[in-house]
Amino acid sequence: MTDYNKRELPILDLELLQGSDADLADLVEIAERSLKEVGFFVIKNHGMSEDTIRKTFGISRRFFDLDAPEKSKVGMTSDYPYGYERAEILSQSLTGEGVTPDPKETYNIKVSDPRWPDKPVEFKETDDGVLQCHVDSHQENPATLCSGATTTRGLLR
Repeated sequence: MTDYNKRELPILDLELLQGSDADLADLVEIAERSLKEVGFFVIKNHGMSEDTIRKTFGISRRFFDLDAPEKSKVGMTSDYPYGYERAEILSQSLTGEGVTPDPKETYNIKVSDPRWPDKPVEFKETDDGVLQCHVDSHQENPATLCSGATTTRGLLR
């Protein structure tokens, strides 16, 4: 297995899901090690077209370029912890003192119950909207990677 350095991103190749048990074991090892040592990984052979990726980034940029009140219309709530969030607290203390939120903006989508913002309309113009198609693809096969990891660990077979 590769030793990661600060200039190299770990790559998770989902084609390995179609391979042998050894391929699945390699995939899980890469994923686990990447998350422990780097914190994330790049996924390739995921089945999303370059056009879909380009459109999704464009729609996302238009959403995040909106003013705060518009984005907050679909903000996270205690009843629905998905949607728009302006600052994420990645670690919490018991007192809340000294905790600095991560200043990034996020929009989380619950695949089984997506809630879409009004703007930009391309988020979900119709059932064929770019992001709706992406959500639908996850509903059809939601646990591909988790299934591979579980199978490799001998928990399903």
